[in-house]
Amino acid sequence: MNDITGVVEEVYNNGVGKGSGVVIAGQKYGAYDPHKAGIASLSPGDTITFKYDARGKYLNIKGRVETASGGHTPPPPPPPAPKTRGRGFGTFPIGALDGQRSIVRQNSVTNAVNTFGHLVSAGAWSELSDDDFRSYAQKIIQIAKMFEAYSSGDLDEEEAEQAMRELSECGAE
Repeated sequence: MNDITGVVEEVYNNGVGKGSGVVIAGQKYGAYDPHKAGIASLSPGDTITFKYDARGKYLNIKGRVETASGGHTPPPPPPPAPKTRGRGFGTFPIGALDGQRSIVRQNSVTNAVNTFGHLVSAGAWSELSDDDFRSYAQKIIQIAKMFEAYSSGDLDEEEAEQAMRELSECGAE
């Protein structure tokens, strides 16, 4: 880790994320979160001191910058936004990599096991032997995927896409 003190020539900030930083002596120093780093309220002409790490061609600000002279002292970072749950939480249809997908799958497997159990006890799957666990598991997963497609919104999305294809085909003629 290195230390630097210098005069801010430019502050570039595209919001939280890549593209935020300061220029000192023609060299760019970046920060993931300009508020936490204390660079969001800096101005050209401010003299600042901070620590940085060199990662390949990138120079990353570590911790908060300190204002030595010039403009104003950067304000403390804003408090994190409160996490809310309830109405409007999540998306529908549920994205393929969304964490909610695992909950839907667990529920779908439970429902599939129950459904399959009812079918077996009713004699609908009498062709299975007690030792045919692979086939049993495959049937459960097959049924679970049907529940998942419905519960996650995949089935609705698929139906909507099919309807759009049919509409575009009608309009293309």
